[in-house]
Amino acid sequence: MVTLAPKSVQWPTPNRRIEILGVFGAGKTTLAKRLVSNENRLVAERHELNCFWGDDQANGVLGFLAYDLSFLLQHAHLLVTSFATDPEDFVVSDWSFVSDRLWASMRLESDLAAYEAVHRAVLGRVGPPIGYLYLRQPVEVIVQRLATRGREAEASLVAEVADAVARLDEVVQSLPANRVVTVGDDLQPDELLRWATQWQEARRSA
Repeated sequence: MVTLAPKSVQWPTPNRRIEILGVFGAGKTTLAKRLVSNENRLVAERHELNCFWGDDQANGVLGFLAYDLSFLLQHAHLLVTSFATDPEDFVVSDWSFVSDRLWASMRLESDLAAYEAVHRAVLGRVGPPIGYLYLRQPVEVIVQRLATRGREAEASLVAEVADAVARLDEVVQSLPANRVVTVGDDLQPDELLRWATQWQEARRSA
């Protein structure tokens, strides 16, 4: 079935967003849910909708390109179909396009260039976030949380936690320092609002 793209349609601009950076199992979703009082402001990943998640056979045959592109495009779809009620408001995502690329780079080899081409195209459409919350946890805390939630498909990730934390630390250092705040589980909604206000004012004056 062929679907033709609509023509001359003015779609709304994607929401201003704050992305939560953190290693798998760090507690990003729990933090995001606690920080937002309105569900319309939460853009949460749904890993179970990625048909390649936990499918060793498909990933064994195809490699992880389809797996990583599925998460990337799910995130983009979630963003452009979720709208805050106030155009001056913002949404909070429990994922980040930055870490999407990092995790893909740890899995993909010859397919990385293809992934990065799509990643650049998506970011060109949705633009950058207004800021990042870096939920940095000790390795032992992440390992314990992965064990507690007990997802079979994540069992192999335990051995990768220390490397993932180190790599994410390095990537965070490359981001604009005035756009990143390192936080813990105890970040309060009023603190988030202060950071969001500061980031939005800086963006308007840029």
